[in-house]
Amino acid sequence: MRTPSLFRIASITALLFGIGHTIGYPWVGEVTNEQMDQISAVKSVTAVTQGFLRSYWDFHIGFGVTISLLFLAQAIIFWQLGSLGQSEPKSARFVAAVFGVIYIACTAVNFIFFFWAPIICSAVLAACLVTASMRAWPARAVTER
Repeated sequence: MRTPSLFRIASITALLFGIGHTIGYPWVGEVTNEQMDQISAVKSVTAVTQGFLRSYWDFHIGFGVTISLLFLAQAIIFWQLGSLGQSEPKSARFVAAVFGVIYIACTAVNFIFFFWAPIICSAVLAACLVTASMRAWPARAVTER
C-alpha cells in the first residue's frame, strides 16, 4: 500500500472516530434512575476556575466537544500529509511518527478505560501512521530552484 493511501485511511478513520465520538454525546450511555441522580449531582457540583463558575458536567461536556473538534482537525492534517509527503517527506514522516506514537499510547489507554470502538480506531490510526512514518516516498526530481 502506498504511503499517501495510509494517510487517507488514517484521515477517514479519524473522521469516523470523531463522528462516532460526537454521536455519543453526552457520553454517558443508557442510564438508570439511580445513575441519573448521580449525573444530576455532577451537574450541581461547581467550582470557580479562573473566574468562571463551572460544574463538573460543564468540564465533561466541554472536553467531549473539544475531543470531537480535535478528531476533525486530525482528519484534515492526515489528509494533507498524504500530499505533503511528496514535497516534504521528512516533515511528513516526523508528523506521522509523533501522531503514531500518540495513537499507540491512546490504544493502551482505550484498552484500559473504554471499549472496542475506540480501541480499534486508535489501533488502526497507530498502524497507519507508524507505517507511513517508516516508509519512504518515491524520489522526486527537483531540478528547478
